[in-house]
Amino acid sequence: MKEQFIARDTKDTAEFDLDLTLEETSTGIEGLLVYRTDLFEAATITKMVDSFLTVLETITTNPNQRIAELILISEPPNLPIKNAASPIFRDFVAPHNPIEEVVLAIWKEILELEQISTQDNFFELGGHSSQALEVIYKLQSAFPVELPLVYIFEKTTVVQLAESIQYQLNSLKVCSEDLSPQMRA
Repeated sequence: MKEQFIARDTKDTAEFDLDLTLEETSTGIEGLLVYRTDLFEAATITKMVDSFLTVLETITTNPNQRIAELILISEPPNLPIKNAASPIFRDFVAPHNPIEEVVLAIWKEILELEQISTQDNFFELGGHSSQALEVIYKLQSAFPVELPLVYIFEKTTVVQLAESIQYQLNSLKVCSEDLSPQMRA
């Protein structure tokens, strides 16, 4: 199977922030990834494409493997290894609530960093798409919420992710309170 992937950067003409199109052709699968350059760096897109191709290869070579286990695959050797030096920290902001504490603990574990501010950007700290999958999986295990993968690309700080989780938890609480009187009748 021949794979061809083209990443095209656009700032003003992209319909979406990140748009992936795959098409089966007579020679294999071709893909086009269109992204906004004001939101993504070319190196980040390259990492995403490489990780995506690795996941596809793993799926085709291990078809019986559960999707949840795919996040545990090791990074391909052609991806840069995380910078061992500590990232440049802005003013440190500690967690303000238990949800931020859980999100922060998961980030520390996955990024293998000891100090992370709740305002730090996941990708600026060295996070990549495979680690983003792992973060989402662990957050969904810790909280009864549904978090699409796109959340970590849109909500790149601990505070933003925690707010999204809190919003969903509040929505669940409202729904269960609305159902309670009906269930009593």
